[in-house]
Amino acid sequence: MQILYGENTDADADGTPDRFVAAVDVTDWDDVTTVRVWALLRGFQDNMAEAEQSYPALDGTMVTAPDKRLRRTLLLTISLRNRLP
Repeated sequence: MQILYGENTDADADGTPDRFVAAVDVTDWDDVTTVRVWALLRGFQDNMAEAEQSYPALDGTMVTAPDKRLRRTLLLTISLRNRLP
């Protein structure tokens, strides 16, 4: 599981995040308007799928796992209501 914070770093007050970063990379917590949660779920047993499973990583690249476990990725972006204009 990974959690990223969406910062609205430009001068416009639209509330749209300009970048998503980890907590240690947030420059100003007052600029955080969204939280993005990414989770990778994986089955317990090997060889449950017929072929190797590919899934999208958080950075958009595709990853192929050789163990033939079933996998599912979940991505949720949450707007912080008190931070939007």
